[in-house]
Amino acid sequence: MTDRQASTARNQENSLAAFLAKKAEFDALLAELAQASGDHFGADPEATLWGEAAWLSDATVKLKDIADQHFRPGDYDVCPTRRPRGRRPRRPRSTTASPPKAPRPRP
Repeated sequence: MTDRQASTARNQENSLAAFLAKKAEFDALLAELAQASGDHFGADPEATLWGEAAWLSDATVKLKDIADQHFRPGDYDVCPTRRPRGRRPRRPRSTTASPPKAPRPRP
């Protein structure tokens, strides 16, 4: 094995170790979130106000962004060699201008 091949093999091993460590951290966070969700994130059903709903809405948006990064990799391409999974290419935008929309009347 040449020095270059040995270096490549060590690099792959180190990359795998880093990936598995981050995956373990990710899985632990998911388990904590699942447990908190089972407890309704500590919200008291008798005293839940809009603040709790807004927080949960914000958290959901962040989780959707993470899911989109995984399930729609074409939108978040950080590794150009990875093949997108089932993502159809976007249609090009029309070059013709659409007519302007009439303003909505204010109540």
